[in-house]
Amino acid sequence: MTPTLKTKSFIDTLVFDLKDASILSAILRDGEGKICSSLETEFTPGLTTYYWCGFNDLPYGEYTLELSGNNEKTVISLVKRI
Repeated sequence: MTPTLKTKSFIDTLVFDLKDASILSAILRDGEGKICSSLETEFTPGLTTYYWCGFNDLPYGEYTLELSGNNEKTVISLVKRI
């Protein structure tokens, strides 16, 4: 199962629901398509939530998040807000 995002807006942290996911790969892109941050990690069985922190320095606006895990991929539109 592909990890899912808890909410489509964020301030400084993205929170993922990881039901049955063992590997998470994520790429956060700005409105122009430039990579702002990327993450690739493995999870131990039983972990259900992951917190990706450190987005305080990103400007407010629209972003695209590419999530992949367990051979599935999802693209989600996000908004960084105040």
